Amino acid sequence: DKMTDQIPQWIKDKFSSPEFIRHGLMEFDRLDRTKNGKLTPGELSPLLVELCRANAAAVTIDQCLHLVAVFDLDNDGVISRDEYVKLCKFLFVMKWLESKQNGVE
Repeated sequence: DKMTDQIPQWIKDKFSSPEFIRHGLMEFDRLDRTKNGKLTPGELSPLLVELCRANAAAVTIDQCLHLVAVFDLDNDGVISRDEYVKLCKFLFVMKWLESKQNGVE
Protein backbone atom coordinates (compact mmCIF):
# COMPACT_ATOMS: atom_id res chain seq x y z
CA ASP A 1 0.00 0.00 0.00
CA LYS A 2 1.01 3.64 -0.38
CA MET A 3 2.02 4.08 3.24
CA THR A 4 4.44 1.16 3.42
CA ASP A 5 5.88 2.10 0.01
CA GLN A 6 7.24 5.26 1.66
CA ILE A 7 9.12 3.36 4.37
CA PRO A 8 12.77 2.62 3.53
CA GLN A 9 13.79 -0.99 3.09
CA TRP A 10 16.11 -0.89 6.11
CA ILE A 11 13.12 -0.14 8.35
CA LYS A 12 11.07 -2.94 6.78
CA ASP A 13 14.01 -5.28 7.37
CA LYS A 14 14.28 -4.13 10.99
CA PHE A 15 10.56 -4.77 11.57
CA SER A 16 10.90 -8.38 10.44
CA SER A 17 14.03 -9.02 12.51
CA PRO A 18 13.72 -11.33 15.52
CA GLU A 19 15.64 -8.75 17.58
CA PHE A 20 13.06 -6.00 16.98
CA ILE A 21 10.17 -8.29 17.87
CA ARG A 22 12.00 -9.70 20.91
CA HIS A 23 12.75 -6.20 22.20
CA GLY A 24 9.12 -5.14 21.74
CA LEU A 25 7.86 -8.20 23.59
CA MET A 26 10.34 -7.59 26.42
CA GLU A 27 8.93 -4.08 26.77
CA PHE A 28 5.43 -5.52 26.70
CA ASP A 29 6.32 -7.89 29.54
CA ARG A 30 7.82 -4.99 31.51
CA LEU A 31 4.56 -3.03 31.18
CA ASP A 32 2.28 -6.02 31.85
CA ARG A 33 2.12 -5.66 35.64
CA THR A 34 -0.65 -8.26 35.99
CA LYS A 35 1.22 -10.75 33.76
CA ASN A 36 -1.99 -11.68 31.98
CA GLY A 37 -0.65 -11.14 28.45
CA LYS A 38 -2.68 -8.00 27.85
CA LEU A 39 -2.02 -4.32 28.51
CA THR A 40 -4.81 -2.30 30.04
CA PRO A 41 -5.00 1.46 29.47
CA GLY A 42 -3.50 1.98 32.94
CA GLU A 43 -0.58 -0.31 32.17
CA LEU A 44 0.21 1.83 29.10
CA SER A 45 0.65 4.94 31.24
CA PRO A 46 4.44 4.46 31.74
CA LEU A 47 4.85 4.18 27.97
CA LEU A 48 3.08 7.50 27.42
CA VAL A 49 5.14 9.14 30.17
CA GLU A 50 8.30 7.93 28.46
CA LEU A 51 7.18 8.95 24.96
CA CYS A 52 6.04 12.40 26.00
CA ARG A 53 8.89 12.93 28.42
CA ALA A 54 6.19 14.00 30.84
CA ASN A 55 5.61 13.82 34.54
CA ALA A 56 3.54 10.74 35.37
CA ALA A 57 0.83 12.99 36.80
CA ALA A 58 0.51 14.73 33.40
CA VAL A 59 -0.60 11.54 31.62
CA THR A 60 -4.33 10.96 31.89
CA ILE A 61 -6.36 7.78 31.66
CA ASP A 62 -8.18 9.37 28.69
CA GLN A 63 -4.89 9.55 26.79
CA CYS A 64 -4.25 5.90 27.59
CA LEU A 65 -7.77 4.98 26.48
CA HIS A 66 -7.19 6.80 23.20
CA LEU A 67 -3.97 4.87 22.60
CA VAL A 68 -5.81 1.61 23.21
CA ALA A 69 -8.64 2.68 20.89
CA VAL A 70 -6.17 3.27 18.06
CA PHE A 71 -4.17 0.03 18.39
CA ASP A 72 -6.76 -2.38 19.81
CA LEU A 73 -7.44 -4.18 16.54
CA ASP A 74 -9.82 -6.78 17.99
CA ASN A 75 -11.73 -4.19 20.08
CA ASP A 76 -11.41 -6.05 23.37
CA GLY A 77 -10.34 -2.95 25.31
CA VAL A 78 -6.73 -4.03 25.86
CA ILE A 79 -3.51 -4.32 23.86
CA SER A 80 -2.34 -7.84 23.04
CA ARG A 81 1.27 -8.80 22.38
CA ASP A 82 0.72 -8.70 18.59
CA GLU A 83 -1.01 -5.33 18.81
CA TYR A 84 1.87 -4.03 20.91
CA VAL A 85 4.41 -5.03 18.24
CA LYS A 86 2.35 -3.03 15.73
CA LEU A 87 2.37 -0.10 18.16
CA CYS A 88 6.18 -0.38 18.39
CA LYS A 89 6.46 -0.30 14.60
CA PHE A 90 4.27 2.82 14.47
CA LEU A 91 6.37 4.53 17.16
CA PHE A 92 9.59 3.62 15.36
CA VAL A 93 8.34 5.12 12.09
CA MET A 94 7.16 8.26 13.91
CA LYS A 95 10.61 8.71 15.49
CA TRP A 96 12.25 8.13 12.10
CA LEU A 97 10.00 10.75 10.49
CA GLU A 98 10.78 13.19 13.30
CA SER A 99 14.52 12.69 12.87
CA LYS A 100 14.16 13.00 9.09
CA GLN A 101 12.29 16.27 9.55
CA ASN A 102 15.12 17.51 11.79
CA GLY A 103 17.69 16.62 9.13
CA VAL A 104 18.99 13.50 10.84
CA GLU A 105 18.67 10.09 9.22
